[in-house]
Amino acid sequence: MAAITLLRRPAAAVLPYDPVTDRVVLLEQFRLGAWIADRPAWMIEIPAGLIDADESAAESAVRETQEETGLAVSELLPIMEFATSPGGFDEWVSLFCGRVVAPAEGSLHGLATEQEDIRILPIAEGHQLDLPGHDFWLFDSKKLAVLHYTEAGELDTVELVSDPAAVVRHNYWRDMALAQAIPYHEYMQRKEEVGTPNHVSA
Repeated sequence: MAAITLLRRPAAAVLPYDPVTDRVVLLEQFRLGAWIADRPAWMIEIPAGLIDADESAAESAVRETQEETGLAVSELLPIMEFATSPGGFDEWVSLFCGRVVAPAEGSLHGLATEQEDIRILPIAEGHQLDLPGHDFWLFDSKKLAVLHYTEAGELDTVELVSDPAAVVRHNYWRDMALAQAIPYHEYMQRKEEVGTPNHVSA
């Protein structure tokens, strides 16, 4: 069977980073392809887009960051280039790290002409994470269980949630918390040093 390669313009992507507050800025937006494939459609991403014919990869990276986050890039550092799907596409992506001033809170951005509805997620260290005020269990990519407790701390009810946006958001919370997790022996050592548990509060 003959192989088919689809032609596509090169693209640029940026990891927006604020070195002053030590925070990165991520995006959450709806992706139709994921929804058609019966996958969670609200996805966590970085600013990215196709490079226009009259601009360089760096110029495209700055433009996409401004369009999708509303943030200005004061410095741009190249990281790498990679193929997105070399088995079927000839597209290559130029990845950069861009210096920005991260917003204190999330906000909405995107171009109306491109029907974009993008939520900005400034991400910090574990003690600054915007974690949910409840316990939950993730079963798979389509459903989760939220645990509700009484004022006495006893388990009251378990709510089954299948809303795609909620599942994606809880996956994000899990990954961010896991990235800040420490081994048990290190936790015990910190506990002995300060006299109280050192943990991330939900």
